[in-house]
Amino acid sequence: MAERIDRTVPWSFAPPRAEALLARRKELRRWGLPFEAVLIPRRAARAHVPGTGRPAFLPDHGSRIRRDEALHDDDLVAATPNRFPFFARQVLLWPSTGFAREPDPAWLARCLDLCAAWGGSLLMNSIGASASIPLAHAHLADERSAVLDAWPLVDVPGADGGPARVGGDDGPVLRAGDPDAGPPVLLVVLDGGATEARARVACRLLQLRSFPSHHLLAQGDRLWLVPRSREIVAEAAPWAIGGAELWGRFVFPDEESYDAFDERRLGLALAGACRPASVAELAALEALAADPRQLSGG
Repeated sequence: MAERIDRTVPWSFAPPRAEALLARRKELRRWGLPFEAVLIPRRAARAHVPGTGRPAFLPDHGSRIRRDEALHDDDLVAATPNRFPFFARQVLLWPSTGFAREPDPAWLARCLDLCAAWGGSLLMNSIGASASIPLAHAHLADERSAVLDAWPLVDVPGADGGPARVGGDDGPVLRAGDPDAGPPVLLVVLDGGATEARARVACRLLQLRSFPSHHLLAQGDRLWLVPRSREIVAEAAPWAIGGAELWGRFVFPDEESYDAFDERRLGLALAGACRPASVAELAALEALAADPRQLSGG
């Protein structure tokens, strides 16, 4: 194991680079946002991916990877290479101990700190969204998403008529995807505030969810939570839609589905995979924000 490092994972220990594996790439614009599709044939070698008839119970591959491949371990977060990357420089972050399927606030806060320090992006997928391993883990990449930065948002109103601040005085502002503009996808956004408070509110929202699976994405001091409806949208592509796709990069392991993918299928993919943004969803978030006990966990 590499010696403990305070703020940085040694990127040079995280082969292979996605660019070396990328066979083809094309740009796609939808809802005025700059998406792309990439063909990475190596991704087809992943085990237990959604849609392959994987069994209901699997060996604990996550613990084996965390134990045998760790590049860095600070007693809270262990970092390992991603052997099937979809970004240029990318590592996986795991809880150092335990077998949790869901993020806990302390671990998530540490992941958010690392992400902010590197100026990149954090992407987390749950089983039932696109993850192939149930043990909680996050993808950390040194690239930012132009799609997420430009996604139209609206403030969730607070009791004083201004934007709702949740999780205490040091908590984030609560926002959501604009149901009248941009992709027809429900995004819940935690903006600013202390890192620990942002992580705590995100985990609390996951505890309160009525949907089975989700994505969590972050960059800078903003966190996006995306409820999922379907794991695979077959009319768009035969592969599960993941956090990378919400980030703006549609990843394909086979040429046939890559060649067939266009702006129309992109729209089908996101609309079919995610919960739709709506006035009713905004009202439900407003009701949560109106009771301070709901999102503080108190």
